Amino acid sequence: MKKRGKQSKRSEARQELVEQQLEESGRLLRQAYAGFNRVSDPDLVDAWIYEINARQSQYSYLLKMRKGLEGEEGGRK
Repeated sequence: MKKRGKQSKRSEARQELVEQQLEESGRLLRQAYAGFNRVSDPDLVDAWIYEINARQSQYSYLLKMRKGLEGEEGGRK
């Protein structure tokens, strides 16, 4: 019984961490879009496109992590 409680607390802590990372990742993605919208130089446009793509990949990864953690929690109940 104790072990299950510890696992549940760890799972909740992981979920909370992923949620915090998602918030931060979303903020950084919005900043990247804002930066892209402010520039006109072709080199800077390219740089912001790379930044946006990297931030989108990170955000997608975190969404998959959250979904996986939610699936784990649902399987235990």
